[in-house]
Amino acid sequence: MAKKRVKKNQNNMEKIVNHIEKTRKNRVKKIINWIITGFFAALIGGLVIFNLVNKYSGNDYIFGAQYPMVLTDSMEPEYMVGDVLVIKKIDHFDTLVDQYRAGDDGILSTEDDATSVVIGDQETLTNGATIDLTFNYDIAGIGEEYSVTHRLSQIVIYNNTDEGEGKFSFTCHGINTDSEQCSTNGGDCTTQTQTFNETKVIGEVRGVSTFLTFVYKIFTSVWGLLILILIPALYLIITSVIDIVNTLNGKEEKAPSPSIDQDLKDNALTNLSDEDKERLKKDLLEELLKKEKKSS
Repeated sequence: MAKKRVKKNQNNMEKIVNHIEKTRKNRVKKIINWIITGFFAALIGGLVIFNLVNKYSGNDYIFGAQYPMVLTDSMEPEYMVGDVLVIKKIDHFDTLVDQYRAGDDGILSTEDDATSVVIGDQETLTNGATIDLTFNYDIAGIGEEYSVTHRLSQIVIYNNTDEGEGKFSFTCHGINTDSEQCSTNGGDCTTQTQTFNETKVIGEVRGVSTFLTFVYKIFTSVWGLLILILIPALYLIITSVIDIVNTLNGKEEKAPSPSIDQDLKDNALTNLSDEDKERLKKDLLEELLKKEKKSS
């Protein structure tokens, strides 16, 4: 009898330990599933919301900015093809002019200031601060305008004209001197200029969004989409197949019955840590509640 009792005790001990291990594995699996689901929900949800807001907002700005992707190489190496730019809306063009006038050091009345030539009511500024503008322009000369991002090289101010009616004339150009886009000009984009007034300006470039560049590249790349879809899909398929095989082979261990007598439980729990004991109590209590709920 003693040997049977010891063996029974050992079996129950093994069941308890197996149950705890199984609970741990299930918990880890759930956490991984939550992480994968949360990551893709946030990624896809953020991209969808971003595009919807960008498409249907009244002035095409999100939080005062636009986020276009660079499609040509005229501004390389500053902005590479595929980069997503942050284009800040310009509320007051006088501020932009003052910024250009002060030069890259941002301080007026220094050697870094832009060169100014005044003829009557017209002032021309050149060699000022490094500013990149995004604007609408008919590059091909076919009557259809496209968004262009180039570097500002000249500002002409017509002081007898109101802002919004052509007070400011901006001249911009690319910076790449070995460009495929500018192949007809020997690859030099710096000599191909565009001149336009403030009504065509979309905004000033404030930098590259690393996050949006990463997201856009993933969703516009075949390999990126395959990786995003295949890795989670393979994980879910493999874990599901393992669960099915274990179930068919009868390897799923049932939780130990809460009806084990107190002496047996005390002996079986002797070698368990306090954390495992508390976890086991919680699991057994949940099982009891489930059984009571089913019976009622």
